[in-house]
Amino acid sequence: MKKLIALMVTLTLLASSLASCAQVLPHEDSAGREETQNAAENASDSTDAGDTAQDTVQGEEDTAPLPTEPPEVNGGEIAETVLFDDRDVKITATELKSTGARVGLTLLLENNTDKNLKFLSGTLGYSANSVNGWMIEGGYLNTTVAAGKKSRETVYLDGASLALLGISDIADISIAVEIEDDNYNTYLRTGPMELRTSLADGYEYTLDTYRKAVDEGVLNANGMDLLIIDDTMEYDYHGIRVLSQALVKNSSDSFVLLTELENMSGEDIDVFSQGFSVNGIVVQGSRWSTDTVLSGKRALMVANLSDMLDKNIWELIGLGEVGKVDYSLGIENTDGDDIMDAKTISLTVPGAVKDVDTSGTELYNGNHIRIVNKGFTEDSLSFSDDLHLILLLENGASGSIVVSDVYDSMSVNGFMADCIFYNTTVPAGSVAVADIEISSRTLEDIKVTSIEDIEELEITLSIRDAKYHEIASPTVRVEK
Repeated sequence: MKKLIALMVTLTLLASSLASCAQVLPHEDSAGREETQNAAENASDSTDAGDTAQDTVQGEEDTAPLPTEPPEVNGGEIAETVLFDDRDVKITATELKSTGARVGLTLLLENNTDKNLKFLSGTLGYSANSVNGWMIEGGYLNTTVAAGKKSRETVYLDGASLALLGISDIADISIAVEIEDDNYNTYLRTGPMELRTSLADGYEYTLDTYRKAVDEGVLNANGMDLLIIDDTMEYDYHGIRVLSQALVKNSSDSFVLLTELENMSGEDIDVFSQGFSVNGIVVQGSRWSTDTVLSGKRALMVANLSDMLDKNIWELIGLGEVGKVDYSLGIENTDGDDIMDAKTISLTVPGAVKDVDTSGTELYNGNHIRIVNKGFTEDSLSFSDDLHLILLLENGASGSIVVSDVYDSMSVNGFMADCIFYNTTVPAGSVAVADIEISSRTLEDIKVTSIEDIEELEITLSIRDAKYHEIASPTVRVEK
């Protein structure tokens, strides 16, 4: 469930491809992480609210030039420190070394058990690392230590990623390690292991270093256009607060939402984002990401809005500028139990165009629900020959609906076809994009090489209410 491109580079995130048209699990960011992949990387590449007073920063004439070298980080020094010693496992921090744009923390891992053990940190399964009170996704560790053996490993913290959080001096590091046996069973979790550096004394933890860095132009200096930053939203649940939201446009022309959080609840939590709409159109109807925020820490959640739909789909439905973003944040404990139901908050960009194109051919109209055909589009990824059928789902009912496909129900030109269709939640009174991706393997088998070769397509959809009670199962037909 854990999520979340160094600020100095541009990286195109690749969408995963699945091979059947069965109901697909809601999307969560799940690309394997390397040492420096974290929230800042995604930002670089890629409030029940009416309009509220918001600070707007439009493209400034005198923005700082793009730096030629990554920012240096001062890691300070550490004394050799035993971080963990229990159940025949010992972890010792032996050295902290700054090497220009990154800092390496060397750990001595000792496995005194009679079984091989794998040590993991900063992974999808267990990511609870922090620096100076900010949650990070750096500190990646994945190594096996044989029974009775030791291993010296170095985990790295990326300076460009820390720079976005306003961190240039490292006062403390917190590392959490999960240890598994050969059967992938959890042997133990260390919990956060705190390590103070020689720079800790006098460090000002109350300062919002991220906002200070943004105000001083860290985004513009790294090729990102800050469209708006807003700290007026009301999201406060027992000390769990949204401190700010920002919308940036990066060097790849992707729109990226940055949500700054603080957890002063006294409990470690997971915060999840879901139900993103842009200019009134739902572009991601299910859970998008989940971030662990330890008690007393802050986090920067990153959502690349442009990754939620293929860029050709953005063009097909007339989404150019991002004028308004609505999304929901919910809170769980680290066991996955709900603490607070998801609450919708919004961010509006004054003066931005909010137009979308909802025209198209009606395929279904019943139960206060309409399905409109927007047509076919090619996949924008150069390595993919998949085609996409784009539908608009208009929910005029009094409650949310969930739309999915009926398994093995699609045909193209009379031939059965495989597809990918994520379950899509459509709130009451909303319009959502349904992206039905048709496998290139299927298209090749039935001699379809382009959109022009598709004479007709049929697919049966399942429409259910929020409690998954069936409302309708219409078979829709698209003809040339």
